[in-house]
Amino acid sequence: ERGLRFKSACKVALLFKERFWEKGDAPIFGGKSEPESNAVGALYYPVYGLNESRPGLITHYRGGDWSDRMVALSDEQHADMVLDAVVSLHGEQARTQYTGNFTRLCWLQDEHIATSWCRPNIEQHKLYIPAYHNTEHKTIFIGEHTAPTHAWISSSLHSSARGAIQLLLDLGMVDEAKKINQDWFGRWIEN
Repeated sequence: ERGLRFKSACKVALLFKERFWEKGDAPIFGGKSEPESNAVGALYYPVYGLNESRPGLITHYRGGDWSDRMVALSDEQHADMVLDAVVSLHGEQARTQYTGNFTRLCWLQDEHIATSWCRPNIEQHKLYIPAYHNTEHKTIFIGEHTAPTHAWISSSLHSSARGAIQLLLDLGMVDEAKKINQDWFGRWIEN
């Protein structure tokens, strides 16, 4: 447990015909829910395209010891387990809204990866976050663990945009860097 701690993880995303979780008496607009299943742990809802009449994803993420066990499941078994957890929270409408389309990634099954996610502690964040914003030996570090929020999908996107901006600035492409900054970080700012 010394140094940066790395763990394995599995992720499953299920595609639904409609965003049924955004309707009803207690709509969910982004965030997470925790079903009774300890194996599933948590379900995450999209924070984009709220109240739009289009399909939506519910994603499941589990790291550490649980994900080590989940590699024994087939892709279909894992997707079914996550679907059952969604049904436990939202009722049978979830089963009828499920398209049958899913994607699964368990890092321990990837031949090119020895682990999946980094879990820096607060002192490591203070130490490393400033360094992640510096290009060293033509290397730019990106990934969820390099973002101050360290919050799975949003932090990965934040880190990717930050890394692209950093690269463009290093190449002297200031206008292109500003465009990415406006598109990914400045959308909420009114001119």
